[in-house]
Amino acid sequence: MTPLHRHPSIRGRLPRLLAPALLGLLVLVTATACAAGSDAPVSEPGDRAAAPTEESKPAAATALPTPAVDGCTLLTKAELGEAIGVPADSVVVKQLDAGSCWYTRSGGYGRVAVYSHAPSLTGESARKQFDQQQDLAKRESGYRELPGLGEAAYIASEKSSTPEVTFVKGKGFITISCDLRATAREDAVLETVQALAAKAASRI
Repeated sequence: MTPLHRHPSIRGRLPRLLAPALLGLLVLVTATACAAGSDAPVSEPGDRAAAPTEESKPAAATALPTPAVDGCTLLTKAELGEAIGVPADSVVVKQLDAGSCWYTRSGGYGRVAVYSHAPSLTGESARKQFDQQQDLAKRESGYRELPGLGEAAYIASEKSSTPEVTFVKGKGFITISCDLRATAREDAVLETVQALAAKAASRI
């Protein structure tokens, strides 16, 4: 007897006979796989973080230009010591920024700050920067112009305990503030800050 799988009539129909079974098996496997993954979280397109582009990367910080005038060289320790009421060798110097310094006395009150404004990133002249700041200062109380000091100057917070003088001369745009509270020279703070500003301006 010829085996069934070799019988001509069966052999010709074998693929057609097996096709429904294979299709059913494929559907069963697919359904099983879907059921197993039904509990897995679905990742929406918006959930995936986009790769950073050149536009999305943060820009590097731009360093401020160095002031044209080093404010830390405009006054001597002897002048600063006299201003805050201590010997020159007792003046403590603290660098604030490039071209700017803070002078105090050890173990007591009294402070002078000399700030040299950095050039504008947009290329504005020192005089234009000064004019812009002066316009703002005019709106505050205690403002007064100081003719004869540099090219232009003014005092701000004149009636406070920490007045400051701002002036422009050449490429120098300088602010000097003075705090003499609780010192023997407290009553002379206005006179002192203006005298220091005049000496600083004469050296530019």
